[in-house]
Amino acid sequence: MKKLLLLLVILMFGCNGGTDNSIKTPNSKLLTESTITSIPLSGKLADRNAEISGLAWYNNLLVLLPQFPARFGNSKYGAIPVIREEAIYNYLYNNTADVVEHELYTLIAPGLEGYMDAASGFEACDFVNDNIYVTIEKADGNTTQSFIVKGIIDSSLKVITLNSNTLTKIDAPEHLYNFSCESLFQLNEKLYAIYEANGVNVNKSPLVYCFDPDLNKQDNLSFPNIEYRITDAVADRIGQSFWAINYNYPGDSDMLNPGNDNIAADYGIGFSHSETNIVERIIKFDLNDSAATFTNNNPVYIELDLNNGGKNWEGITLFRSSGFLLVTDKFPETIIAFVQYELN
Repeated sequence: MKKLLLLLVILMFGCNGGTDNSIKTPNSKLLTESTITSIPLSGKLADRNAEISGLAWYNNLLVLLPQFPARFGNSKYGAIPVIREEAIYNYLYNNTADVVEHELYTLIAPGLEGYMDAASGFEACDFVNDNIYVTIEKADGNTTQSFIVKGIIDSSLKVITLNSNTLTKIDAPEHLYNFSCESLFQLNEKLYAIYEANGVNVNKSPLVYCFDPDLNKQDNLSFPNIEYRITDAVADRIGQSFWAINYNYPGDSDMLNPGNDNIAADYGIGFSHSETNIVERIIKFDLNDSAATFTNNNPVYIELDLNNGGKNWEGITLFRSSGFLLVTDKFPETIIAFVQYELN
């Protein structure tokens, strides 16, 4: 009887709790993982409820897009935090401060009130010259729609103004609740948005949605089936390529119904990733006139903290030529992190 009870205990605690396909791939090689350097923040930006959803550079300002800007500042529409590049560099390389301070740019967004409530929110941003572009998620019943809007940034007044007259619907899937176009990047003054769920079982023909600087729709590009979530993207420093965050939270398995993880099978996995269904990696894509395709670069796997679960990386941008900056939303807390990687 004791042996039977012991066997039951082993079965209960030895089984993987996730129901989705694990990243474990017996024939995959193990890849070196990248560690993160967390950048300590101050004030409301350090609060887990800051819920940052995107990163982008405007000149030497790192713009941190909150899903709900009203949580910052005292104006009607809230504010958007920014951090100066020099402050990040000094923290990483000169050890000049215990925390990195931020400033607030007042947001003005008349006509967009219905897109800034609890069922909606800002998801990603990027810039073309002084123009800012923001993707917005809008939940309506059982559907979730994706939009993009244009605005302007005025660094002298520290104001960002969005023009509701430019609000444009993105023709992305709407059948998955709380999934939308969470990735946006610009390359050669063209805007590219990517839907969050592109797995073979939920999105048979994924696309990259393209716009000119006036938000006129351009021909969309094909995008490969890739399991789990694409939560943000950034153009590479040179050439026609971009990097994207690929994240898996095992709790999404019922909704996403992941298929085979071909990236792990083809390129390999990180050591800590071989022990869990959680996925935190950065993937590089090439871009041409008709398609985004995988490059031959190995994925950049982020070393996992297996004791505390995954980090929901929601934003990515480059930091000079030395690596990536990533940001989480509120899971497990607000984290801005540097990942060293030699960029071209």
